[in-house]
Amino acid sequence: MSNEKFGPYVIHETLGRGGMGTVYVGVDERTGDRAAIKVLSGGSNRGGARERFEREIETLKTLKHPNIVRLYGYGEEPAGMFYAMELVEGHSLAELIQRKKEYTWREAFEVGLAVAQGLKHAHDFGVIHRDVKPANILIDNDGNVKISDFGIARLFGATGVTADGGIIGTADFMAPEQAFGEPVSPRSDLYSLGAVIYAMLAKQPPFRARSVTEALDKLRHSDPPPIDRLCEGVPEEAADIIHRLLEKRPRDRFPTATAVIRRIEALLKSEIPDEEAFRIESAVIETQTPDLLDDYRLKGVASESQQLIAADETRIAPESSQPEPPQPPSQTKHFTTVAEDKQSGRYFTHDAEPTSTWRSHLQTGVIAVALIVIVVLIFWLPRSPSADVMFEELSAAVDNGQLDESGDAIDQFLATYPDDPRVAEVEAWKEDLSLERRERRYRLTMQLGQKSESFDAVEIAYIDALRLVNSAPEEAADKLRALLAVYGPPDRMTGDAGRCLTLAERRLAQLDKQLAESSSKQLAEIGARLSAADKLAADQPDQARQIYQGLIALYGEKPWAWEAIEKAKAALEKLPAQKPPTPEPSAEKPAATEPPEEPPMKTKPVETTEPPASPMEADATETEKAE
Repeated sequence: MSNEKFGPYVIHETLGRGGMGTVYVGVDERTGDRAAIKVLSGGSNRGGARERFEREIETLKTLKHPNIVRLYGYGEEPAGMFYAMELVEGHSLAELIQRKKEYTWREAFEVGLAVAQGLKHAHDFGVIHRDVKPANILIDNDGNVKISDFGIARLFGATGVTADGGIIGTADFMAPEQAFGEPVSPRSDLYSLGAVIYAMLAKQPPFRARSVTEALDKLRHSDPPPIDRLCEGVPEEAADIIHRLLEKRPRDRFPTATAVIRRIEALLKSEIPDEEAFRIESAVIETQTPDLLDDYRLKGVASESQQLIAADETRIAPESSQPEPPQPPSQTKHFTTVAEDKQSGRYFTHDAEPTSTWRSHLQTGVIAVALIVIVVLIFWLPRSPSADVMFEELSAAVDNGQLDESGDAIDQFLATYPDDPRVAEVEAWKEDLSLERRERRYRLTMQLGQKSESFDAVEIAYIDALRLVNSAPEEAADKLRALLAVYGPPDRMTGDAGRCLTLAERRLAQLDKQLAESSSKQLAEIGARLSAADKLAADQPDQARQIYQGLIALYGEKPWAWEAIEKAKAALEKLPAQKPPTPEPSAEKPAATEPPEEPPMKTKPVETTEPPASPMEADATETEKAE
């Protein structure tokens, strides 16, 4: 098909062929840009191939993300439907797993983080990929990760075409609900993501089987071998993330891709040292032969790169300009086509190891004894609620804010099911409950104005800070910050002091948030008053001066208002000097117009003439004088 045109693209070489069509390298004759051209094979309408092809185009039209292959355009030619998409110059993750001998846990989770970010974008637009696997994850020469092959993607809750009414997807990385034809959800993609990370570290999918029946049985009833048993150096937190992604029930996995992203980001920011390499422990799984642990054979060994590309419809640009032609299946010992893989259920190409008759009888006997023991335990021992029932009740209590009433149930769960994979989450609830109760005790002590002798210096300092939370939040935040600086971080101390520091850290974060919100509102108001003063500065400088001085007096000591106060001070200095106040005129006449005051002179007392007294008054007066 060389030199044939599809739209503006001239075909140059073949990248690969798959069940629905062929992928070519095309060059835009207008711009010279290279692209991957996927062409639907002629007569490929069986099993809804055309509908799936059209749906893949519609899906890619919706999604635009750095971790998803980008769609360039689409159309139809006499040779068939086609679309042009981003040509990734690099390799598929399947090839890299096969070529690279060892991956560190940090490398695996960096790839997993990029895939999770791409899946989050797809899920946000209502798209479930349904076929996340190493062959559909492309990594370019700069290390950028791209998700490809949305041909079987489905919108949330939609009913769509499947392969002849069956199941579409790759069984080794498929979620249990998808394998058994049950409704899929975004959590189905998260299961596949966990399987991909698992395969990067262990060089094998989570489950190994030699028949379809065995594969489905393990997918339904068995747990994958713990990754930290297969690989040395995998941190416990990393193993917990993988195993939670691989939970059988969707509700037990992470709820969203966002939650996965946050957990992986926290893991990658941790101080856990990298191991130089992860070594596979061949003695862990006795049924594996040594050669199975040496190679992760995705699609054979002859012409590995081209066979991987052709079988999985990946859009990877070859390293050389002239790819090697694929060899006929008869010339390849370990190559399995997609159709053969679905029929046999085998992921690896090694032959099954024969099992002796005596071993089969022994296994049957052991299983029978185990079943008898289980029956006896069920009917004769006191029955407790199942772990699932108890966990669901605890989860509901946490969601409804009733954790304080669940202390006994938490203790019962931890005592009854110490090996349950959700123990860590329940222990975290127990710790939260302990923190809540201790916080109430501190607040009660604060309200009563008491200091218990049982409190240490850390707790007393925390109670002192609590007293200021409502009246002086900024001072309370400073005290909490000082407390953490002296005694922190919380994990440095144990017991009540450590819990108190954890409460101080949480309270400080809460106060900082409240103060930031409050200061932002006040800063807006201060800015408005500054603007008003600036407008008054030219015509009414005295009034502007009063506003500037008032702002400095009110907020001069507030750290968050420093910039605004500096502006007020600078504007105040630019105002003209204030004139001295003019005395107000008196209501009386000016002193200059009044006659000068003469000094007092000694004068004889003025005799006042009174009317003559009556005879009786005269006699009384004479009598008083005589006396």
